[in-house]
Amino acid sequence: MGVKTASEMNESVQLDLSGLPPGMYRIYAADRWGQISTGHSVAVVPADVQMVDDSDPWVLYEGNWTLFASSNYYGGSLMLSQRRGDYVDIPFYGKRAQLLGTLNLSKGKADVYVDGEYKETIDQFRSGGTQYQSVFYDTGLLPEDLHVIRLVVKGERSDDAVNTQVTFDALRILDQ
Repeated sequence: MGVKTASEMNESVQLDLSGLPPGMYRIYAADRWGQISTGHSVAVVPADVQMVDDSDPWVLYEGNWTLFASSNYYGGSLMLSQRRGDYVDIPFYGKRAQLLGTLNLSKGKADVYVDGEYKETIDQFRSGGTQYQSVFYDTGLLPEDLHVIRLVVKGERSDDAVNTQVTFDALRILDQ
């Protein structure tokens, strides 16, 4: 499946992506001599979604993430990594969102970025039992638009934690 358009050098183009199903795509440019660019990732995200699941096709994982299945997780699955530098990009359309994950003794720290800007380091460590589908980050109010949240595994833990695992279960999109 592809979308094509033509233009002259230094001329902007607009692609009609309305026929593409939600997911991650790569856009390439080719010149008249057949040279092809390295490409740029683009997310096609439905505007009417209130929850983004860890398995939705527009969620992009980089690194060594592992899928876990359980009825305790939103949608029945959750992704987990403990390797420093692994990340997940979660695009969404809206003005506020909350990251959900599993919090417990074996969880560690991650950096949160919104639209490429570092926001804070979160810690998924919690004592006193496992908390499923728990909010561990809230964007606060943003301009209504397409946004990308990046969760980057630090490979670090609190002193009382027993591991450095970081989870992503779902993203809740809020109106306010």
